[in-house]
Amino acid sequence: MTTTEQLATALRDLLNEYDEESGTIDVGADPFCSECTQGQTPSRFDKGACPLHRAFSILHDHENPAPPPQRINGGLSALLIDLYESEINARISWFYDSGFAVEIGDEMNGIKEKVDHIYGTSGLEFTLICLAVKHYPDSAFGKAMRRE
Repeated sequence: MTTTEQLATALRDLLNEYDEESGTIDVGADPFCSECTQGQTPSRFDKGACPLHRAFSILHDHENPAPPPQRINGGLSALLIDLYESEINARISWFYDSGFAVEIGDEMNGIKEKVDHIYGTSGLEFTLICLAVKHYPDSAFGKAMRRE
């Protein structure tokens, strides 16, 4: 269902709340609305919300589209996929007791930088992100990280 269709459905439901005698729409707290009972504006389309909250939610999402998902918090495997999809070449190696080593770049185009003695996957992720942004700032990955 498109945003326009979702909004039309929510507004149609809202108009069903129209009281012809008083000429008003009852927008009081709906005891069956999952958002009204929490006393907050929804941040997403919720089928359990009242028509008013659904309409506001749809309008908000349409006017403020979410940025492309950043999978950096998805762990090392998600980060590697992000780098791969941005066509950033890297190499990770390790040796017990010496930690990880990261090279950014490749043999054909040149190794841009190498960092040794990285301990732990969080340090590995941080190093990969920093090197990618430093050496490939105009890549899709670099641009996405600068927005953060």
